[in-house]
Amino acid sequence: MNEQQCISLARVLEYLADEKKDFEATSDEMRANHIYTDILVLEQYLKGETNL
Repeated sequence: MNEQQCISLARVLEYLADEKKDFEATSDEMRANHIYTDILVLEQYLKGETNL
């Protein structure tokens, strides 16, 4: 992923930060398929990518 793609991904993830509130308010069963789990995966990827 190039620098511009990393910046764009970070901006999208920041935009979706409100999903965390919805994720925390939902049941454990619903969390497994919640979009926030994907946001967490991408944030972890981005952190690893920017720490190279």
